[in-house]
Amino acid sequence: MTVVAITSSKRVIASKTRAMEIVERMAIKHDLPVATALCAKRDRYARACRAEIAWALKRELNWSSRRSAALLGVTFKNVCVLLKTHEIAMRRAKNVLPVTDLQALAAIEADELRRRLVESQDLIAHLQGELDRLTGATLANKIAARFGLENRLRCAIVLAILVEAYPRSVPSNLLTELYDEACDRLNYGSRNGASADLIKKNFSSLREHFAELGLACPVDWDDAGARRLTDAGAELLHEAVSAPRLSQLKPDARSRFIRLAVSR
Repeated sequence: MTVVAITSSKRVIASKTRAMEIVERMAIKHDLPVATALCAKRDRYARACRAEIAWALKRELNWSSRRSAALLGVTFKNVCVLLKTHEIAMRRAKNVLPVTDLQALAAIEADELRRRLVESQDLIAHLQGELDRLTGATLANKIAARFGLENRLRCAIVLAILVEAYPRSVPSNLLTELYDEACDRLNYGSRNGASADLIKKNFSSLREHFAELGLACPVDWDDAGARRLTDAGAELLHEAVSAPRLSQLKPDARSRFIRLAVSR
């Protein structure tokens, strides 16, 4: 009769050094002293650590529950409970993280929130600057001082809006909205908002004022009522207040977006 020895398909690694490496690794992972992990203290963090140690001993070293119990200083029954608890926890939530991982994740999320906050503040500041520019609020006073429009700041605002938009035309409704926004930013004018008649009055005043200066009116408008800075007006303003920028003046230097938006 032939006797067949039945052995486990996985070899047991009986090394206590390897076992202690696992204990130390899990203790660090759970932010616990090794002594706490190797005692029967009834603490949920210690139990979670011991459960993961028992699981790792079984998975990595093929240790039996009795061998693991001897290392952990608990009973065989307790190790079985630990293994079952860890198995259920892994089945229910594979992404459950230990304390150290949670702390690290919290720190990462806090850093990410701080980074986003700084980026948001930078973006808000950038957008505020862009609104100041596009509404003419940044340039209006400079134009007023250069062309003697201090008492007609409303005209300087309209002209500044067209300077920033050049070479594009600005529809009447958008021009009115930008004008209102500039007035709010400069704390100027009526709080009732601009009207189409006011915009027309501003353009008439601009025509008269530049004629008094012996200069051609720097603005023009089309049949649909959209306004724009003339090419000659753009060159005049560039020499006077360095706006429009060269990238706006020179067709070859304009961005693709501006080139597509311009219709002459």
